[in-house]
Amino acid sequence: MPAATLDLLERAARSGVHVLATRRLPALAPGYLATPADHADVAARAARVVSPNLGRGDFVERETDVGTLLASRLQPDISVSAGSADLGTVHRRTPEADLYFVVNTSNAPLSTTATFRVAASTAERWDPVRGSSESIPVRRAAPAPRESPRGGAVVTLELQPYESTVIVFPSGGAAVGRQAANTSASRRVDTGAPGLVDLSTGWRVRVGPDGVAETWDTLRSWTDDERTRFFSGVATYEKEVDVPASMLRRGQIVTLDFGPPRALPVGGPSARVQAWLDAPVREAAVVTVNGAPAGSVWCPPYAIDVTARLRAGRNTIRLEVANLAVNHMAGHALPDYKLLNLRYGTRFDPQDMDQIQPVPSGLFGPIRLVSTPAPAGAALSRQDHR
Repeated sequence: MPAATLDLLERAARSGVHVLATRRLPALAPGYLATPADHADVAARAARVVSPNLGRGDFVERETDVGTLLASRLQPDISVSAGSADLGTVHRRTPEADLYFVVNTSNAPLSTTATFRVAASTAERWDPVRGSSESIPVRRAAPAPRESPRGGAVVTLELQPYESTVIVFPSGGAAVGRQAANTSASRRVDTGAPGLVDLSTGWRVRVGPDGVAETWDTLRSWTDDERTRFFSGVATYEKEVDVPASMLRRGQIVTLDFGPPRALPVGGPSARVQAWLDAPVREAAVVTVNGAPAGSVWCPPYAIDVTARLRAGRNTIRLEVANLAVNHMAGHALPDYKLLNLRYGTRFDPQDMDQIQPVPSGLFGPIRLVSTPAPAGAALSRQDHR
C-alpha cells in the first residue's frame, strides 16, 4: 500500500473516522524501486493507523469477527428489541429534521422498541398513506462504551403487516408535520372497547352497474355466485346503522374496522413475489358516510377514522369495493399472439396464462364500528379526508 494512502487513513482516524483492517496489515510499498526502508515505513504507518492511541483504528485477523467488532465499536443507526430481520430502514438528514423511513417487511404485526442514533427529545410519526402525523413519546437511551455521548432516542414501534411509516426527529424540538393525533386510533383498534357496533350482516349489495341489488345476510366472495364468478369491477355495499350518542361523546374516536388480515404460509426461495396475506378487503374500498367521503382502504391496517362523518342516530354507510382484472381474464378466451409475433417477432412469452383462476373478491369482515378514547391531550381532527 502506498505510504500516501496510509497517511490519509491515519489522518482520518485522528479526525474521528473508524478505520478497520482485517486479515493482515500492509507491510510492503508498491513498485520495483521500493527499498527496504520504504517497506519498513509502510509497516510502521499501518501499525500507527490501528494503534489504540488513535482510538479510532482496529485490526481483526479473522474476517468472520468483523461484525462483532463493528457492533462493539459503533452505535447502530437504529437497533430494535425484536424483529430486526423484518425491519427495513432508510435514514435521511435535513436541516429541519432526521427522517427515518421504517417498514415492516413481514406478513405479521411487529411490535418492538427502537433506539435511533439521534439526540432528540421529541418525535413525530408520519403516515404516508393518510398524509397525517402525530407526536409520539420519546425517551433517552444511555450511551454505551466508546459510542457517542448523545446515546439515542427510544420510541415504541407498532407496525401492521407490510406497513411503512416515517419517524421524524425535528431539529430543536419544533414540530415539522401537520398534526392529526387521532391517526393512532385508526391504526390500532382496541378490540375490547365497550363502544362497538357489528356491521357484518344485512348489507344491500350490487355487483357491477347492471347487477341486481340483493340483501346479504353474511359477507362472502363474489366468486361464490356463478353469475359474478368472472366479474371484475366495482360492487356497492350499502347499509343503514344506528349509532348511539355514547359512541360519539367528546374525546372518543370511532373507527370503521374491516377486520384483521390473516398471514399466509410464506413460499420458498422459488416462490413469486407477493404479499403473503389474506386480506379482509379484496382489493380496495372507498367509504362514504351520510353522503360524504370518509376515506379508502387497500392495505393494512384495514380501518379508517369516521368520527367526523357520523351523527347520533341513523347513518347510511356506502362502500364501493373494487377487485382485480384477473377475474375477467379467467372467464374469457386467451389472446392469440400469432399475428403480433409474425409482424414484430416473439418479444415475450406469456407465463402460466392457462392457469389463471378467479381470486376471491369483495368484503369478508367482520366489519365493525369501534369507539375508542382519543390519545391523552389530543384533539379530534375534523378536517376533510383525502
